Amino acid sequence: MVEKLCSISELEQVKVHHLRQCVQHMLTAKIEYVRGRKFDNDLLSPVTLRAYVQVIKAFFHWCYQEDLVSDDPSKRLVAPKVPTRVVPAFTEEHIEKMLATFDTSTPTAFRDYVIILLLLDTGMRLSELCGLNVDDVHEGFVKVYGKGRKERENGIHPEVGKLIWKYMHKYRKPADPAEKALFIGHGKRLLVQGIQDVTKRVQ
Repeated sequence: MVEKLCSISELEQVKVHHLRQCVQHMLTAKIEYVRGRKFDNDLLSPVTLRAYVQVIKAFFHWCYQEDLVSDDPSKRLVAPKVPTRVVPAFTEEHIEKMLATFDTSTPTAFRDYVIILLLLDTGMRLSELCGLNVDDVHEGFVKVYGKGRKERENGIHPEVGKLIWKYMHKYRKPADPAEKALFIGHGKRLLVQGIQDVTKRVQ
């Protein structure tokens, strides 16, 4: 991009104002594809643009460390601010309507009911919920492995705990008795896509 916008082709020629020019271009240029995903001539989001700037800074820092350039032109390149987004919380009425959609007399619906309750109760990521094993369930908490396999204990409401145990002993039917996954779909570990399907059904 620097070569195309600024007519320079050597790393040593790149200065901070060239990089700023690239950032300005990305702020206003409409896009059609990003990582194979098609857009209808949208603008890059501030979050995406900030990520691109971080990549630029990391690249030139590496070039400087490897003596490919005598100075790092990205040192004074400032990433655009990302506006703070307020995520609306579910109201009590929203939660009641979501939970009322489940016919908990069926195994799949009971599992989905427990999944939604656990997500609401703990706020864990979908990937963390998918990664739960039976051995991670304890009285009063579940053991969660987050990013970087960092382990933490998430407290759970006693009623949610009772429902998890009921699911485990009555409705959980793994194809392989040695299966460790807590939440099962078609006999094996439920994946993120499966959890997303559950959440879409209650929206």
